Amino acid sequence: MTIEASAVRFPRTADLCLLKIHFVVGGVMGKIAILSAGNTGIAAALHVSSLGYNPMVYTRNAAKLAALQGSAISSTGVIDGLWKIHASDNLAEVLDGADFIIICTWANNHNDVFKNVRDWAKNNPGSAIRLIVFNGNWGAYEAFQILAGEDGIQKERLTIAESTGMPYVSKFMFDNEKPEQSASLLFTGLKSSIGSPMRLIRTLMRELTVFCHPLIRTC
Repeated sequence: MTIEASAVRFPRTADLCLLKIHFVVGGVMGKIAILSAGNTGIAAALHVSSLGYNPMVYTRNAAKLAALQGSAISSTGVIDGLWKIHASDNLAEVLDGADFIIICTWANNHNDVFKNVRDWAKNNPGSAIRLIVFNGNWGAYEAFQILAGEDGIQKERLTIAESTGMPYVSKFMFDNEKPEQSASLLFTGLKSSIGSPMRLIRTLMRELTVFCHPLIRTC
């Protein structure tokens, strides 16, 4: 696997500057694991797909899974078109081979999500864990405590960050009675900026001794 990386300005624009890291695996744009099939998760999946990446969404919701697996998502607004997004209720399937993980769950679900990612990572010792939390709510700190804690993995494998806001304005819709036939996304906004206390993040990550991937630099 070869990895090409450009500078990461985190975060600055709605192009998800974190995705300026270009993962190239055998000439194919890298896989992005997206944990959550809510409004933000689906918007993120369509957005990264439009940038040339290969997203896969994790959801435990049977109706949302049927909607994603059944047909292409019809999107209108900032991003138009039909988008076929891969999805699974098997977390290992979603995380396996992923170059980047985007967490879009509610903050009160972060603890369980991070523990599940940690358990998967312990069973996949060769995998680097590059993870960002939308909307952060100190998710980066919580993720580090769990992923690199007493029962966690090596700090050197981790790149963790968070945003202080959601980058999208969107609504994911489907018919509960026929979810496989009706998935759509009203994509009304890609925010031009999201607040990020960059100095605080840098200080926090330095104090926590989070080691970034050597090909990734921050500017």
